[in-house]
Parts: sequence; C-alpha cells; structure tokens
Amino acid sequence: EQTSSGLLPWVILGSKRDAIPQLKMPKDRARRAIKYGVQRLASMQTSDGGLAYWPGGRASMLWGSAYGGVALALADREGFHVPLVAMDRLGDFLSRQLRKKKEDYNQYGLNDHCLALYALSLLGRPEPAYHEKLYLKRQHLTDPDRALLALAIHNSNGPRDMARTLLGEQGRKPIYGWFGCAAQSLGVQLLAWSHHDPNAKQIDRLLTKLLSGRKNGHWITTQGNAWAVMALAAYADHVE
Repeated sequence: EQTSSGLLPWVILGSKRDAIPQLKMPKDRARRAIKYGVQRLASMQTSDGGLAYWPGGRASMLWGSAYGGVALALADREGFHVPLVAMDRLGDFLSRQLRKKKEDYNQYGLNDHCLALYALSLLGRPEPAYHEKLYLKRQHLTDPDRALLALAIHNSNGPRDMARTLLGEQGRKPIYGWFGCAAQSLGVQLLAWSHHDPNAKQIDRLLTKLLSGRKNGHWITTQGNAWAVMALAAYADHVE
C-alpha cells in the first residue's frame, strides 16, 4: 500500500508540471522515483502472479495486488516502462481471484473485488460479467466500492445507466480499517463522478468535503493523499 500510494502521485501529476509550480523539478528526479516504485512493486510479485504485502513475501494478497495493479497500469498508460510480463501475470492473478475468492458481505465487504475490477479495466482486461454480478449485489457495496465498480464499467465502455445507478444510490456505510479512510472514500467518488458526468451536482459537494479534510496541506495517510491527488487531477482534466 505504501509503495503504490507513494508511486501514484508521481505518475498522475507528471503531466501537471506547468500548472503546479511546486512540481517544477528536474524530470530525471520524477523518472527515478517512478522507476523505483515500479521496480519495488515488481519485486513483490509472487509465483502465482499476485503481489505480496511486503517485499520478500511469498503469499499474495488480493487487495494489495489490485491496488498495485492500479498503480502499475496508470504508470504504463503515462508512458513509463512497466514489465509487460509482470502486468500480464498480475492480470491473470486478479482474474482468477474473482472466480475463487469467497464473497464477504461483512467487515470490509466486497472492496477488494471492486478494486480488482477497476485494476483489470485499467490493465485492458475488463470483466463485464463480474460488473453485472456485483451490480446486482450493490446493496452490499459501500459508496467507495460503488465508485470503483462504476469506474471499471466506465473504463470498459459499459452501460452508463449502471454506472449512474451505482453512483446515485446510497451505499453501505464504509468501515475504515487498514485499507480505507475518509479521504480515500471521497477521492474515489470524486474520481468516478468526474469521469462519468463532469456536470453532476454531486461533484461540488465531494470536492468541498475532500478539500476541507486536509490537515497542514495533506490528508494524513499515504492512501488518502494518493486518491485525493488522483481525484483532483481528474477534476482538473474533466470538470475545469
């Protein structure tokens, strides 16, 4: 999580250098940071293609693999070198896990499934049948889970009415454990709405709440910072 969260802002803000004065730094520095993050994530890949939570680990973790998949896929899309074999193996792992992992309607719910579907959509390997499956079980999804699923549908050119329903309905209340926080929840919802409907009235409310949650200029956790930066970049691109 730390490696993916640290990598994502470098990747996302690379194209915003002219708009944000604080990013006026040598390009080599950014490229070194991104190269290091990609290599570190790749070093966590296990024999089954997934990612371990820690370097040197042998057991893959679905949530960490999905989050790492998001970071690697976005780095690849921005033109940075990511080993294709590693991404293919990671995509295979995520796809297999959707078919074998038990669905959990308690605790953290289906967050890892939704994050895996978002990662697969970014990797160019969408799973529309599982979009439909989770859509039909959306009463079990939290608001950030619904936003992740809506993003997966959007990236796959799926039905817009499914994405709108997911975003428009009230979801389960999130349970913030190791892998969630208020900034992450608001960020992923703002990210989804900015892509789905830049004119939606919900965007201003989400933006205001996200910005008001900063403490001394940031969102406390690395994950909160990462999703907030992703959301604000999408807002700048699609809304403004």
